[in-house]
Amino acid sequence: MDLMGKIGELEGLFEEVEDALINLEDVIETQELQERQLDHRFQLAMYKEKKLADFEDMKAKLGEEHACRVLEYEKKQGEILKERQNTFQEVFEEELQQYKKHGIKELRKNSAQSVSLEDIEIEDDASALDEFLGDEPVEENEEKFTSENETSGTDAETKTAEKEVTS
Repeated sequence: MDLMGKIGELEGLFEEVEDALINLEDVIETQELQERQLDHRFQLAMYKEKKLADFEDMKAKLGEEHACRVLEYEKKQGEILKERQNTFQEVFEEELQQYKKHGIKELRKNSAQSVSLEDIEIEDDASALDEFLGDEPVEENEEKFTSENETSGTDAETKTAEKEVTS
């Protein structure tokens, strides 16, 4: 019996060791997983830092390009304004010399085409305007206008006739 007891005891110890080995394997796997996660986080942080540095470099480069373009644009605008000022100055000098020489200022004609009153055509049909404004139709307005003129015309004739009679 002693031998059977020892075999049973050894069997129990083997099971304990086997359970401990399984737990050890689980701990090792967990440790490896955590190390891989840490490595991936480190790689992600390095990648993020690299991309941030690339972004800052690109931002600085584009900022410099923009500043150069703005400077060139302002320079061109300055040249245009300077040329324009010189042109106006020359015209002013010419007008001043003309005034000193002849004593009168010559009026310049407008170089743009101007529209005269004769060129403007007025539409007789005001129905679109009335429709837009929400007024009564044109015929009704014309009838009212005509009847008012006829009435005021007869009143004016009556008053004129009365003045002639009293005079």
